[in-house]
Amino acid sequence: MNNYPLVLAALLLGACASGEAEEEQPDAIDDFIHVSELEEVRSIRTMDQVRSDVLNDNYVIVKSGRDQYLLSYRRPCPEVYDRTRHPDYRSDPRAIWADRDTFRGCRIKSIYPISEAQVAELEQMARLPGED
Repeated sequence: MNNYPLVLAALLLGACASGEAEEEQPDAIDDFIHVSELEEVRSIRTMDQVRSDVLNDNYVIVKSGRDQYLLSYRRPCPEVYDRTRHPDYRSDPRAIWADRDTFRGCRIKSIYPISEAQVAELEQMARLPGED
């Protein structure tokens, strides 16, 4: 009978710990960045029009000229799906900078140069069932 409060406390702590573990699981694209050892760059030199493909709320593929980049946001950015374009803040009209600028209305966290093969792999990952 004296162990009842201890058992109850252990169960509550276990339930809280399992909930935290679910929230902290990295997504497939985050794993891809680490496994592929993508090197982060500070900026993208922009040439004329920049094209983009939304992967999810956290990641966008940006194409400038023949170069492609994986761009990540500081926070989930559901605004990227909005048909109306959000104004972007650019500190330099000829470049897009991580930690300074926004893309589709959300602040950029990091930028990674990627190859055409990596673009195809990332786009396939974004279409997998269960991925947001």
